[in-house]
Amino acid sequence: SVGAVSLDPAAVEPLLHLPRLTIRGFGDTGFRTTFESRGEDTALFIGLIDILWLSQLSEKVSFLAESDWHYHEGAPNAPGPQFSHFHLERAQIKYALSDPLNITAGLMHTPLGFWNKTFHHGSWFQTTISRPDMLEFEEPDSSRRGLMPPHTTGVAVFGTVPFESFDVEYDAGVFNGRHRTSEFVLTTTDINDFKAGL
Repeated sequence: SVGAVSLDPAAVEPLLHLPRLTIRGFGDTGFRTTFESRGEDTALFIGLIDILWLSQLSEKVSFLAESDWHYHEGAPNAPGPQFSHFHLERAQIKYALSDPLNITAGLMHTPLGFWNKTFHHGSWFQTTISRPDMLEFEEPDSSRRGLMPPHTTGVAVFGTVPFESFDVEYDAGVFNGRHRTSEFVLTTTDINDFKAGL
């Protein structure tokens, strides 16, 4: 026979405060066509699959990681979408002292302008059909690359200082130096002793 298990609330209470991992994901699909004959067929296509890993480690410390999978068309002898590559887009730990003072360290989006900090991966975040050309992601197998680096590794300090009629937001940081080509993302190493500052 199966009996009911009674848990002591005093024994359960400490478990409620342990860090928990939250996993969220999204993906997208789209439709493309052309009004000119360029050898491209009208088609539906699969976008990226994006997974967010979130954990509140303490009242002021949190961890965020973002990974995505890209797909490409299969070879003629293996039709259908094939697994292309996995990207670790972000892996950062944040210490939130207050609204005016936050510190983040790890692999993150560069704090260059409003777009790159607000609209990450996935078309449903965006207010336009595609990302601006200047902020295209680093894709080694794509001819589309942005002028501004969307990812970096380092330490950033940011926050919002409220005033009566307006708020002031700021970002500052020290990051790994950039490579000569825009598709190269520096994660665990740097190409020289120079660092990028913002």
